Amino acid sequence: MNSEPIPTFYTLLSNTWPFPTKPPVNQIYLYHCSYHVPSYHDDLHLKFNIPLPEQMKNANIKRKAEYLAGRICTKNALSHLGISMLPISQQDRSPSWPAFTVGSITHSHHVAAAIVAETKFWITVGLDIELLLTEHRSKKLASHIVNEQELTLAKDDISFFITLAFSIKESLFKALFPITKKYFYFHDAEIITWDYSGEITLRLLIDLSVDWKKGKTIKGLYCLKEGYIWSMIGITQ
Repeated sequence: MNSEPIPTFYTLLSNTWPFPTKPPVNQIYLYHCSYHVPSYHDDLHLKFNIPLPEQMKNANIKRKAEYLAGRICTKNALSHLGISMLPISQQDRSPSWPAFTVGSITHSHHVAAAIVAETKFWITVGLDIELLLTEHRSKKLASHIVNEQELTLAKDDISFFITLAFSIKESLFKALFPITKKYFYFHDAEIITWDYSGEITLRLLIDLSVDWKKGKTIKGLYCLKEGYIWSMIGITQ
């Protein structure tokens, strides 16, 4: 009996911009791919010239596969800026980006993506992907993610809205933590407007820094793509 061929580790690598609205300035690049966890093995890091950090050598296969897929996307995105150096993983697992760049990496189930930008044009970026939640799970998680005022914006689609809220607030954290160095949580920001065009606006409910105070509004982008909600926060110079 012939055995089935082992799938390659990643497929469908693409730099197609997923959001309906184009970025306001240039020098921002996004790559995404699908990856196959059972096809992962440590030798792939040598094949793709992507070192496996010491602190991850004892991680489980799922975590290692997520890391590698995210860095494959990152490596391709950074190449557009003429940079071969990859971000260094810090103790809190967040990436420290090469000089003159900002970026964000995300993964959900078998999809990974990375976005990078040049600091000449961009202050910070945050990117997140989430598999669409079921209605049951959305209702269970709702109070942990949104406040009562936000819940009135759900537009009779609780699964979509709660997944969107979770994702855009993750993107907000990924964008603002590197520049404020202050942890914050789901109820420290609220959605004030969104529509099906793919645009969304949030408002901070706490002070994070001198530049990022309570009441400041931040615009973001989102899209629904093959059962996943993608979201992005990008702050230009």
